[in-house]
Amino acid sequence: MFRPRTGRKRDLAAASKRFALYVEGPRDRDVLRAFAQRLSPELARAMDPCIRILGGRKPDRAAELFGKLVDQATEYVSPRALCVLDRDDPTRLRDAYPERERLEFVVWRRRQIESYLLVPGAIRRCIPNRRDHAKIDRVIELQLPACDNEPAFRDLDAKRVLGARGPIADVLGRPLRPREIVRNMSPLDIHHDVKEVLTRVRDHIEVPARN
Repeated sequence: MFRPRTGRKRDLAAASKRFALYVEGPRDRDVLRAFAQRLSPELARAMDPCIRILGGRKPDRAAELFGKLVDQATEYVSPRALCVLDRDDPTRLRDAYPERERLEFVVWRRRQIESYLLVPGAIRRCIPNRRDHAKIDRVIELQLPACDNEPAFRDLDAKRVLGARGPIADVLGRPLRPREIVRNMSPLDIHHDVKEVLTRVRDHIEVPARN
């Protein structure tokens, strides 16, 4: 288990000057933070001051913000950044920005970050009322692809499924919050795409890996 080191607040402030994590919106931040918290509370704490919200799928905004981070850096610091975006044509990003050697773009293989919340077992465990289980099982059967059907997940609108007017909210009377779902996942339930992104974040922030 990770334990805070002496001077941890100072370390986190310094990390935010060395590394930035750009995400599209507050929900993307909250989902990624929930996954990090489930895998490593230390990583979640270290990641938090580094997160910057773009206000949409705006890689040009990430490049602009990263340029300012570079301009403000001291001569002893070479900032790096990771920009995580919902799926689109990645060729549009490949050679678009001059800082690409230190500003990396990651596009989710599935359509949205919310797609990685669609784990049937975790959704069922969020529901204490057993009378609702059959209804939720029916929603899962009708709405979700098989767990290994990645082509179907690339097209599935997970925001609709999990939204306030989606089929799960229709059964429960409210939408499930991302942290509820993630809290009911085991580490094995968390998709390797998410783990890969968080590993890259961890390496940039220099948080030790969990044994």
